[in-house]
Amino acid sequence: MDQKPPSTLTPVQAQVFLALSQGATVAEAAQSTGIHRTTIYKWLQNIKEFDQLVGDARAHYIFTLQDQILETSDSAIAKLRTILDNPATPLALQAKVALQILRHPLVRLAWDSPHPAALPADPKAAAPPPSPPAPAAPIRQISTNREIAVPAKSAAPQPPAPPPTGPKVGRNQLCPCGSGKKFKRCCLGKSTAH
Repeated sequence: MDQKPPSTLTPVQAQVFLALSQGATVAEAAQSTGIHRTTIYKWLQNIKEFDQLVGDARAHYIFTLQDQILETSDSAIAKLRTILDNPATPLALQAKVALQILRHPLVRLAWDSPHPAALPADPKAAAPPPSPPAPAAPIRQISTNREIAVPAKSAAPQPPAPPPTGPKVGRNQLCPCGSGKKFKRCCLGKSTAH
């Protein structure tokens, strides 16, 4: 992806534009062109055309990266599917692959899938699966078209339990209430027993 700078920019602005359009940060673009980063920020604030051109170029760069990520993720999913579908794959490996997929669900950016789903050739196979039994927790739809039971969140967050009475706790020790915070940041002001 080669962006050509417009002729209305100065040569230094054109170099900065090219660096920023290829994903460089403002500091990296300033260092590569030998100017201070504040100058670039001033151009972005005061020259509307420069700001618009850089914004458009960055958006194009981001869309290109998103396309590459989707292509790579589609390739990775296909490889994982072949591992899961291969009957010669050991069950332990199939379980590990399935657990990794469930632990790290795919995140689609703004759409479901760039490719249409393949339909089965057998019309009997296209029949909807029987409805599953009612889960104990509500089900949330994930963009990978898998359903995962997610425990319902309570309406109000529960405050940490008051610390048990016992030996004196130092300010910098972990709080005995079990929150994982230091005592001085958690229950020091709530209890005078310590």
